[in-house]
Amino acid sequence: RAQALILANDLAAAEADLTEALQRDPSIPEIWASRSEIRLRREEYTGAVEDATEAIRLKPEDSLSYLRRGMSLLQKQDYRGASVDCTQALVGNPRLLDAWLTRARAQSQLGFNQNVLSDCNRALELSPDNPPALAMRGMAKFRQDDVEAAAIDCARALEFVPDLGEALAVVAADKLRRRDLEGAIEECTKAIKLVQRGVEGAMESFDGFTQMDLTILSGLWVDRAQAHLKLLHYQEALFNFEQAIRINRNNAEFWSYTGLARMKLGDPEGAIRDCSEAVRLDSRCSAALATRAKTRLGRGELVPAAEDARQAVQLDPLFATAWETLAVAALDLGLVEDSEIAANNALQLDGHLADAWAARGGARLDRFDPEGAIADCTEALRLDPGCVAAWFNRAGAHFDLENYTAAAEDAAVAASLKSDSALIMARLCRARLAAGMLEEGLADGEKATSLDPGLAEVWCAKGKAAHLLGDGETSVKDCDRAILLRPDYTEALGIRGQAYSLLGEHQQALADCKAAQKLAPISFVKRKTDWNHLPFVSVKLVKKAEDALEAAMKVDESNVRNIPALESAIDWAELSGVSEDKLGSARTLLDKWRHLASCEEKLRSTTSAVRIEAIKALGTMEFDLAFPPIEQLLIAETVPQVRYKALEVLGEFGSPEALPAIDASIRKSLALQDTNGMDIAMVIQMQLKGDRSGIQSMAQDHRASIVVRMCEASLKKVSVDARTAAALAAAAAEKGEEAGEGGGGAMQAMVSTVSQKKPLPAYLRRRR
Repeated sequence: RAQALILANDLAAAEADLTEALQRDPSIPEIWASRSEIRLRREEYTGAVEDATEAIRLKPEDSLSYLRRGMSLLQKQDYRGASVDCTQALVGNPRLLDAWLTRARAQSQLGFNQNVLSDCNRALELSPDNPPALAMRGMAKFRQDDVEAAAIDCARALEFVPDLGEALAVVAADKLRRRDLEGAIEECTKAIKLVQRGVEGAMESFDGFTQMDLTILSGLWVDRAQAHLKLLHYQEALFNFEQAIRINRNNAEFWSYTGLARMKLGDPEGAIRDCSEAVRLDSRCSAALATRAKTRLGRGELVPAAEDARQAVQLDPLFATAWETLAVAALDLGLVEDSEIAANNALQLDGHLADAWAARGGARLDRFDPEGAIADCTEALRLDPGCVAAWFNRAGAHFDLENYTAAAEDAAVAASLKSDSALIMARLCRARLAAGMLEEGLADGEKATSLDPGLAEVWCAKGKAAHLLGDGETSVKDCDRAILLRPDYTEALGIRGQAYSLLGEHQQALADCKAAQKLAPISFVKRKTDWNHLPFVSVKLVKKAEDALEAAMKVDESNVRNIPALESAIDWAELSGVSEDKLGSARTLLDKWRHLASCEEKLRSTTSAVRIEAIKALGTMEFDLAFPPIEQLLIAETVPQVRYKALEVLGEFGSPEALPAIDASIRKSLALQDTNGMDIAMVIQMQLKGDRSGIQSMAQDHRASIVVRMCEASLKKVSVDARTAAALAAAAAEKGEEAGEGGGGAMQAMVSTVSQKKPLPAYLRRRR
């Protein structure tokens, strides 16, 4: 009776009869197997698994019971259990078609794509036109990026069963790939309605859906959204992407898609929020980084935009639009070389990116290649006539080529597309002024300053307008504002120089124009400016600069060297046309003063090694410059090694003018109880006096190796005989060395005693 009820499709009554039969005799495996099948058909999967398990216990060779349990486990999302049971069923009966299909579906959920292909092929050997096998094989091929072969399989499946969700999804993806966007939307819509069991739009809940259903469904929402996105239906695209996120909120790619849609809809805050969520979920999501970079670029956040774009291309070097965004951001940041490299990379990957062409045009403009800039910007405008950057950069290139009318026309188009840009209005102002449209140019300059008073370029343009209209004072004021905002603004310096010339202040005019040439000498040649046609400096002005230079090269009564004054004097002399001979001497002296100042700074260091390094550096300079700081150091220094190096350097100089300093060093060594220091000073003293025999005697008698080495070095520098040495000593005595100045005879006696290793006199011992 149960079998008859099954044929009549009265499954509830059939299950009741089988249950009663099992109560009467639970040892019959076929009854358990039949109730398992009924429960599977009624989607009572837990009961189906229990009945199939009991049937297998009673009859282990029953392949159909293994199959039913595997099918039930598949619905319970136990994919490994389902795969194992289907394998067991196929061991007993390799021709069980449903076993191959069920195992293929389980393997698909486990991600074993190659196993899916193998199982589907075996199923198709048994049933060549089996729609589920064709659809699953098509999906497997699709996952291997063999979209064309996948579409063929799925199209065959749909010929037999037009409502197979998997097959419809693959066909839709193929149409999307072939840019049949309307067809892709139609196929996705049919598939979504089918998978959602007749519901076409959004659903409140996805309870009861299998994981496979949800995976297919989210893919369909995304594919339909992609098609809408390419058709510029941004609101519809956002809706579809949001449905995919409802199914899987942890998919970073889905969040990056909603960010892209929000960016296209003009919602930068929402776009950045969604892209940031994508990056939080997956820090390697290059799509989210690229979209966030472009959004930030549109908001003027150049540094974060460049950083996001740089990360995106590092993660995916083949991401053309990320390279494009990086090119634009780098150009706006003034990184011309980086911008050009990024633009080249973008265009190698995709030659249809208008912004990349415009960015490379801007980079070429900044590298003074206006012809190349015009070619790139023209290509950008061919691809996108609404590309503001291309109109703007081409206007600048025409201006550099002195095609002022063309420059004004391009800048006017850019201004019509983006009327709130102060930078565009400034360029339009300059172009119209150069084309002779003075009144219009001045009006453009006024509008530019009202749009952004903190932009140096707009004040420069306004200053140029005032200059051309003969208003020198206003021109100077406007250029002052520009230079205050950007001190290295060469063009503003040049225009202010022209304005000063107009006012008769030729000295200021020359200073500005020369400063501009010094900052950017190439631009003065390439851009063909007329700033070098200002009045020449008078002879009187040159003489005044020469006198200032000569005064700055002298030291004051306290032997103080005024380095800033000399730097300023040299700058003024360069601007005034002073001869290179005089400038060369001043520059050489400035280098010496700077070197000396550096050494003096090191001599004040608390580290002995740094002071010794400074003394060595002083030894390479002229005696007149090096001697004063060394002399001061010998008076104050307490570290023996530093004092020894200073004495050695004085010996290297070989100037008798150092003798008083050496006497002072001897006294210092005595106070410090530094016997070696006194002996080294004596050696240098004898060297400077030419007393070769005294040095030899010191070298023979002394035990300290450092003193002996100093004696050997000094002997190489002394070539006079004893008679000459005696004459030098007599000459020194006549100058008053014995008269108590700096120690006199007592000091000489003390030095002699110490050098001969004799006991010190009592008064010296007390002093010690």
